[in-house]
Amino acid sequence: ALAACAIEWAIVKDVDRVVIFSHDTDLSPAVEVIARIKGPHAVETASWRGNEYRKRIPPIEGVRNHLLSEKVFLALEDVTHYGRTARARIAGRSKPQTP
Repeated sequence: ALAACAIEWAIVKDVDRVVIFSHDTDLSPAVEVIARIKGPHAVETASWRGNEYRKRIPPIEGVRNHLLSEKVFLALEDVTHYGRTARARIAGRSKPQTP
C-alpha cells in the first residue's frame, strides 16, 4: 500500500519529492517507477541499520538514500495504515451521490 500511495502522490498529487522511509527492499519498484517517470530528483529513500535490520532499498542511480540510526528512524516513524486510508478513500468515491 505504501508503494501505491507513493506513486499516486508523486504523479497524481504532483508533489515535488517523495521520501520513502523503509528498509523493505520490496519498495524498490516504487522508487524505480517514480525515478523513471518524474526523474531521480523526485524520490529519496531513508533506511536504517540495527541488530535486526541490515537490508536497505538498493541504490538506484541518481536517487539519494539517507542511512539513519535505528533510534532516529523510529523517532520519525509514520504509523499511518495506508491500506486502510486508501480503501476508505476508494469506498467514499464509490458510494452513490445523494442530491
